[in-house]
Amino acid sequence: MDAGPLLLIYREDDRRINTRDALALVTLAAAADPIEPDAALSLFVDVAELEAGITDAISPGRETLDPLASEMRNATLAAAHIWYRLTENGDRVSKEERWLSENGGRMSEGEEPASILSQVLERVSRYTLPDTVPVRVSEGFAYYALFPETYAASARRFWNASHPPRATVIGIRSIGTSLSAIVVEVLRARGCETWSCTVRPQGHPFERRLALADDVEAAWRAEAARGAVFAVVDEGPGLSGSSFSSVAHAIGALGVSADRIVLFPSWDPGPERLKSDAAQGTWRMHTRWCTDARDAGVTPEALFSPAAPVVELSAGAWRSTFLCNRHVWPAVQPQHERWKVAVPSEQRLLRFAGLGRYGEAARDRAERLHDLGLGPRPGRLQHGFLELPLVPGHPLTACRDEMDATEVGRYIGTIARAFPASAPADTSTLEHMIDTNVRHLIDVSSADRIRRVCRNVPRDLPAGFIDGRMLAHEWIRTGGGLVKVDALDHHRDHFFPGPQSAAWDLAGAAVEMRLHDKDSAAMLAEYERASGDRRARHALPFYTLAYTAFRAGYTAVAAETLACTDEGEGFVRARAHYVSALTAPSAP
Repeated sequence: MDAGPLLLIYREDDRRINTRDALALVTLAAAADPIEPDAALSLFVDVAELEAGITDAISPGRETLDPLASEMRNATLAAAHIWYRLTENGDRVSKEERWLSENGGRMSEGEEPASILSQVLERVSRYTLPDTVPVRVSEGFAYYALFPETYAASARRFWNASHPPRATVIGIRSIGTSLSAIVVEVLRARGCETWSCTVRPQGHPFERRLALADDVEAAWRAEAARGAVFAVVDEGPGLSGSSFSSVAHAIGALGVSADRIVLFPSWDPGPERLKSDAAQGTWRMHTRWCTDARDAGVTPEALFSPAAPVVELSAGAWRSTFLCNRHVWPAVQPQHERWKVAVPSEQRLLRFAGLGRYGEAARDRAERLHDLGLGPRPGRLQHGFLELPLVPGHPLTACRDEMDATEVGRYIGTIARAFPASAPADTSTLEHMIDTNVRHLIDVSSADRIRRVCRNVPRDLPAGFIDGRMLAHEWIRTGGGLVKVDALDHHRDHFFPGPQSAAWDLAGAAVEMRLHDKDSAAMLAEYERASGDRRARHALPFYTLAYTAFRAGYTAVAAETLACTDEGEGFVRARAHYVSALTAPSAP
């Protein structure tokens, strides 16, 4: 199957961290006494991300059984054990003695799991560590309401169905690092002998390949000879499913039969939906174990126990509640919407904000926005869900007048002043995105004109942690004016633009709210008054192009992913709108 051109809608959201500083932070967190379940989960996520970063740094391109990587695997397993004991009622009988015996340790009488983790981290600190390591966001924990409980439930179902005496659990980095540790914990709690490692397939997103050093192949062959069932663990699959497929293929190439290879994904699409022939074959060949969060007992209503019924708002369901006229409903990609429910009688919204420090960052942003007069005061943050007041009012379809435009400009300007970034705006990634998307979406003559705009982009623009999304329906007209909602995390999600010049938001508002020239002038004047920034106006032609190219790419990908559905048809129309804006004579 031809994967076709890849439109750019996702940005690289890796960050480099000081390895010893990160190790010191998780060591300090492990020493907390007592440790609460949410803090234990945050610790677990941080340790797993550190493991993935260190293992990536010391195994570039080819997987090997490095002693440091193995010790970090032990650290993640120990962190998973802490969280699991605190939260899983049915498995609090997990045996520390068994865990230690399998990891070369001995537990003193009365020793707690947190002290076990501290010992492992202390051993890690004796190694020669890379100065810095790349760390990738655990996207499921940050954006997609993926919970470790679902993998625990899948592992229990797998055990109940097959009772394997031995299992080799392979996590696909990044987030598979933590998810695989949960599968290990559940199986060990039931007496299953386990061995675990992590891998990262490389290459084109639709054609991932896994390269193994001789020591990894030897270890996998030895596990197969012991009769182990191989469990491959990750979130996804994505559009192609090639990461899962590459690992399953590598295991099978060692002579392991298909019935001894099982997959643990976060969702289970039909094979025909995967954009890789190899992945389609993998999906048909191997048993998958997947559990929905609701089936695992994780829901916002269970966490907050509201006294009144809740109304589901996820996956576009909010439209029937807040936009009565179906003709003005925007198309939505259900997989990209945060899980959220409303408690109408209590005027509350319970919204997934992220597990661990991801949710804490969203809560902190909400509190700061409230202090700035730009949003409601948030309530509790509990297991990734943030409690927010429902904003009463009506979503916009466009700006009504200069007063609306002025309010939008004030909001964007206040955000720019309040949330500055330390580095200047990265326009090079936007230029690459523009070039890629334009080449695949519009004609050559228009592409040449667009490239001329890119040559005139201003450099060293101030950047900030902007709102990042200016869709009209996210502006609510209330009795006190306009209120921007869904304003907590688009600046740090894995779509463009990331931290950028506020010119992105100015351009987005002008495009999405269909501003006339005088309204755009009013918005820009108020932005400059609120922010003190006089440079954004000169960057607007470039950022208008960047915003439109991104939205054209996003709607094109969504239209293909959701083909033959009502949402897909909506994205086809939206794609035509943005492509038309790119090719219009008046476009930048």
